[in-house]
Amino acid sequence: MGLKDLKSTREISRLWDDKFLSYIKCAAPDINRFALPSRYLPDRNSKILDAGCGPGNHMAMFSSLSGDIYGIDISPRMAEHASAYGKVSVGDVRDLPYGDGEFDYILSYLVINHCPFWRSGISEMARVLNKGGRIVLVVPNLWSVRTVIRKTGMFLKKYSMGYCSHFTRGLIAGEARRHGLKLESSDSWVKHPDPEDRYIQIYYFSYYIDKAINKLAGFWGEYLVAGLRKTS
Repeated sequence: MGLKDLKSTREISRLWDDKFLSYIKCAAPDINRFALPSRYLPDRNSKILDAGCGPGNHMAMFSSLSGDIYGIDISPRMAEHASAYGKVSVGDVRDLPYGDGEFDYILSYLVINHCPFWRSGISEMARVLNKGGRIVLVVPNLWSVRTVIRKTGMFLKKYSMGYCSHFTRGLIAGEARRHGLKLESSDSWVKHPDPEDRYIQIYYFSYYIDKAINKLAGFWGEYLVAGLRKTS
């Protein structure tokens, strides 16, 4: 896929505006329903940034841990809804409107993979994170049956976002080091398909295959979760 095939910022903003209703249905304000292992949660009373916050589902969950929560999203509709849970800006995670070292914890949940030149997103998150602070990234894993399906959709121009990057632990660790970050932990996550997804049959197929392989090879799974610590 060449750069000419990538969607503009305005197109991406419109796409996420259109997904608004399906995303607010996923709201889970109970912190006990956080999908990731508890070690990826922010510490109490942290200053938190949800980078690509959507309608604020994670911000709502984090409100039981902190009263100092920020969010940013490229979709004005998503950002407006998320503002009920903290201080929210409309913008791009590759150009964060915050000062250096402002945050203790940053979550970026399936965001930078939709960004061409995603390295700028990691660079910006590292910039606004304070020393000793943590970034939790959730991105599509290269090693997954779902990746084959997604890449096929991209090749056939059937993938709604037009663009998606896929990651490995080594790729994230290497990029993290360039920005004074250390990869402290990582997990491969096999997420149960959304029952309302129109491609549910093929996604169930990939889910069960990924789940079976993951038991034999821990690096395999639909998503990669990475915990990064700022060391310098």
